[in-house]
Amino acid sequence: MEEQAETNVYARHHGKIQPGREAQPPRTERTKITASRIDAFQHSASSDRFLVDTEQRGLRLKVTPSNKRVWQLVKWFANKNKTVTVTVGNYPDLSPKRARLIAQDRLTEIASGMNPNEEKRRTKSEGQDIRDAAASLITSSGKNISENTRKAYQRHIDQYCKALHGGPWREISVSDVNHLATRLTAQGLAPATISGILRSLHRVLEHAISTSGWKGRNPVHSARKGNKNLRSVIVARDTSISPHDLPRWWHALLQEDQIWQDYLQFLLLTGMRRREATALRWEHIERLGKHDRYQIRANITLPGKYTKANRPLLLPVGPFLTRLLQRRRVVAAVLATPWVFWSPATKDGSKPVAEPKKACSRIAKSSGVKASPHDLRRTFVGVCDTLDMPDGVTKRLVNHSVPAGVTSRHCGGWEHERLRPHMERIEADILRRASGKNYLEGFMADVTAPTNVVDIGSVSEPAK
Repeated sequence: MEEQAETNVYARHHGKIQPGREAQPPRTERTKITASRIDAFQHSASSDRFLVDTEQRGLRLKVTPSNKRVWQLVKWFANKNKTVTVTVGNYPDLSPKRARLIAQDRLTEIASGMNPNEEKRRTKSEGQDIRDAAASLITSSGKNISENTRKAYQRHIDQYCKALHGGPWREISVSDVNHLATRLTAQGLAPATISGILRSLHRVLEHAISTSGWKGRNPVHSARKGNKNLRSVIVARDTSISPHDLPRWWHALLQEDQIWQDYLQFLLLTGMRRREATALRWEHIERLGKHDRYQIRANITLPGKYTKANRPLLLPVGPFLTRLLQRRRVVAAVLATPWVFWSPATKDGSKPVAEPKKACSRIAKSSGVKASPHDLRRTFVGVCDTLDMPDGVTKRLVNHSVPAGVTSRHCGGWEHERLRPHMERIEADILRRASGKNYLEGFMADVTAPTNVVDIGSVSEPAK
């Protein structure tokens, strides 16, 4: 009736029925629920509809867009100041008469101070082991955790916490956590890795305790209080390639396959994180054509969903890396791959490049300089410091948080050009230190020759 009245008001003021309004049934109807009334109750294609029973207070039938029909009991909890919805069962498994009887039983339990939902969760969690609790955490978190965090939970619990499998998670004690930490240390794992495993275990147990209503304490928290070794502060890594070691590392890099040369050079000259460079597609690179007849400039605009900070990364590219991208772009057009750095294991370039650990190990063995992909990022930051770059510029280049001011909020499309002179200085300095010569002058002399200029704008886009 309320829906019809609202439609009539619209028609009275505008002289016509609001388009589509007459086809939308009311979301809630109150009636004595019977089998015939349920069969005649139509579902909505866009939202849930409810048939509220006038015989039993709080009982209703929920009808989903997929036409699934569920009995629910809605009750206000005065002591918790919230409304609780209890699932009674499905229709037609439960008739209206049977649903009213079960609803009365649930109301009796609620009147005694018991929440049927919490009791159901407690009963379900009693037999769960730590793997079930981890699966429950991942499922309930949904899109609130990243794919990397989800994989870390699964790997830490499944691979490193095998000693805790097989029994209910409630039976995990403080001594079990201490034995687990001792066992992981004996396996030669780094303190940072052990700390990450214990953090995952702590988070999984916290979720299990909060959802089950269990009154016990988290054993990981208790173990950390009683064992000072578990409370040790993990010192952040500060390793990088020194100026004296950079030529040897660079020379060893040039002996690697072309994919690893390009990939690791790109990481060193941009300061990007490994996963950010791996996710780079050709659609993220803007090519600007010739400029001052010396170089073809390029920009990188990586969306926030691919970065650690969930902020877009805006990065200009210097002349050396622009030439590198030109060369890879020609090959990518032949392979029709969307990836800038595709895996050498796939001949068609259908997958991005994976972990470069083996390449880094070979370079370390050949040069005597051990450097991980993130060490290259720290080396980039170190070069910024030696060139006396403003702190705000360095933070923007590595996509760290910068306090937002009026000027930065309105710079718009000029962000790349503001950073370009700094990136070109950094690139020229790294190449000079690595090779002992001015790479920039050689590049300019090379690209002024018409036969050596590659117009990557003329290359067709790869299939996505």
